[in-house]
Amino acid sequence: MFLGFRASNRDITARKQAKQKLQKTERQSRDLIDNSLVGVFSSRYSTGEFVFVNDAMAGIYDFENPEHMMAEKAVANWKDPQKREQMLAAITKHGSVNNWNAEIITHTGHQRHVLFSAKFDDGIITGMVMDITKRVLAEADLKQSNERFQVSFEIANIAICLVDLDGQLIMVNDQMSKMFGYSKEELESMNVNSIAHPEDQNVSPQFIEQAISRKIDHKRFAKRYVHKNGNIIWGEVSSSVVRDDQGNSLYFLSYIMDITERKQAEVSLQISEGNLKKAQEVAHIGSWYLDLLENSLVFTDENYRIFGIPKGSPLTYEKFLETVHPEDRDYVDEKWRLAMKGEPYDIEHRLLVDNEVKWVKEKAELNYDHNGKAISGVGITQDITERKLARRELQDYSVAQVLRPVTTIAPVAYFSYDWELVREIPDRCICLLCFPCMRAHPG
Repeated sequence: MFLGFRASNRDITARKQAKQKLQKTERQSRDLIDNSLVGVFSSRYSTGEFVFVNDAMAGIYDFENPEHMMAEKAVANWKDPQKREQMLAAITKHGSVNNWNAEIITHTGHQRHVLFSAKFDDGIITGMVMDITKRVLAEADLKQSNERFQVSFEIANIAICLVDLDGQLIMVNDQMSKMFGYSKEELESMNVNSIAHPEDQNVSPQFIEQAISRKIDHKRFAKRYVHKNGNIIWGEVSSSVVRDDQGNSLYFLSYIMDITERKQAEVSLQISEGNLKKAQEVAHIGSWYLDLLENSLVFTDENYRIFGIPKGSPLTYEKFLETVHPEDRDYVDEKWRLAMKGEPYDIEHRLLVDNEVKWVKEKAELNYDHNGKAISGVGITQDITERKLARRELQDYSVAQVLRPVTTIAPVAYFSYDWELVREIPDRCICLLCFPCMRAHPG
């Protein structure tokens, strides 16, 4: 007998909404895992076989995608299996591990450095893997670079120092200690101006200020320092600012070469050049250098004066010949060409300077290449004009004194001479005076 039925209604809206919200959260979480740059995985504790991986994890092990990795039944292949056992022991004991450093072997045989963070539950290890290969290699390169720098820093035969932005010496090498006479510990407690000459204490701070304001990155300059014993040291400094990735100044790396001897030599050379210049002026002797390959002629100041050419004027061999007296030009050129073939160059000739005649004596030595070809010459020029004039005056007086009696004992004899040459003396006069040398050049 049918007695009827009983029905009831229950509102499950909240449960449905909760389920939908959970499903949405699961989808979001799955999307987050799938798109994560960090590898996410689940693997069996006993075998190491992966049961879930995301795209990033597949990429770390050099698989094309998670499906390919799962189809290959890939396992966590560590370079050092013993370290894997240590990690498994730790995760079993503590239930989880964080940032466990490991080296794995990928599907294609590559080696990668990774960090494991995982937890253990019911025979399954679930966690994340971060590929730190690039960072590890960069750190290794940096360490190696630092080691190389440290070795170079210490064994260098030049003073090297690191300077902070306030000019404080923060690191110096042994050579810098030897150069300044202080111990490394003493120097590293000092400022750059502590060892600078008082008159040069603004040099380094100026560069530091320019570098910090990004106006300059590198500078080379010379400055004076004071040794611990009080002696003055000349240093040639090459300094560069070291910046971070944003371009901010961190510190300065400076190399200092001791150039004290060079500076002393330069001073001595300047003194010698000054003395030589004065000596050349007094003796009326100039010097010159001719580069035959470039046809470039260099005169000293006194040589410019002797030839009547403005100081600093560019010179060539042809320019030199233009100053030679026209009547002597072929003679001088011929002597020079013979000298280029190995004959001595030691001559006297005239110059025509501002329509005035000068007499000079020139002597030169030539340099030759391995084939015997003249490539350069160095020589001196002496102004002998006064000597020539004095000599001719003396000869004029002597000839006049000797020939005066001839007009008495041989009135029919005829002679003539000029300053350059006694051109004619009749044989009769020569015989009477026993003076055959009168036909010779008086110069």
